[in-house]
Amino acid sequence: MTEDAFVTLTAGQSSLTLKPQTGGAIVDWSTDGVALLRPISDEALAAGNARKLGCFPLIPYSNRIANAQLSFLGQDYALRPDLQGEVHSIHGNGWYTPWRVAERDDQRLVLALDHLADSDRTIDWPFSYNARQTFELLPDGLAITLEIENRDSRPMPAGLGLHPYFRRSPQSQLSFSTGAVWLNGPDKLPTSLVPVPSGWSFAEPGSPDAVELDNCFAQWDGKVRITWPENHLALTMTASDIFQHLVVFTPAGKDFFCVEPVSHANGALALAATPGDHGARVLAPGDALTGTVRFQLDQLA
Repeated sequence: MTEDAFVTLTAGQSSLTLKPQTGGAIVDWSTDGVALLRPISDEALAAGNARKLGCFPLIPYSNRIANAQLSFLGQDYALRPDLQGEVHSIHGNGWYTPWRVAERDDQRLVLALDHLADSDRTIDWPFSYNARQTFELLPDGLAITLEIENRDSRPMPAGLGLHPYFRRSPQSQLSFSTGAVWLNGPDKLPTSLVPVPSGWSFAEPGSPDAVELDNCFAQWDGKVRITWPENHLALTMTASDIFQHLVVFTPAGKDFFCVEPVSHANGALALAATPGDHGARVLAPGDALTGTVRFQLDQLA
């Protein structure tokens, strides 16, 4: 497989295209010719940056680690700062590391990543791990299973998540139910957990244009509903129990919005060894963490 190779799955009128070498990212998911994810320019494809594509994995954690410094079990580790310019480390290293094709048929694909924390890669993540993404495409949906296994000799903090960029149109509607939301400071790190303000609630369907968010919601019930009335199309996303947090990103003036199922709150890996509802896990050597996100499509009347 060449560095620029794409892999495409097909099921009925649905197709899913991925670029394994670019962070194991999805480039396009379409059904009956209708794109579900944001449009990708030739320039974005050429950039080789998963964060400019349609969906990428959040492995071995979601969101930010403050100032690219991880403290865990009495040890301090320097991490690579964000490749796009922030002082924090962001979204782990899965999104900028090439993945390999482990299994493939017309409707199923398994991608694998083997991270060895040797002298050159410790700054990317100081613990060795193996990860897998399994994509199962159906004519009316998609399932993505994420797995990370600690292959180090030491306990490792870990989390999982998906970062899809859904296509945004003037008619798009979004709904989900959560119990609380983290407010952020100017450094984009969470400061306090509060009840969801009325203007931020999507318990009833609303436009992603209604409020500009880049926040982690807690006490999520594991379900999101998105509709594109102009295409008579709806998508229901459901996540397994490990994903109890939802990061919502609705930047103004963009052609996308993000609803990201994640296993832990933003910044929570700093608290992994501390009991709480933050969702961060500590994996003993040989232990694994896995979760599945399902996307079901249906036609609107």
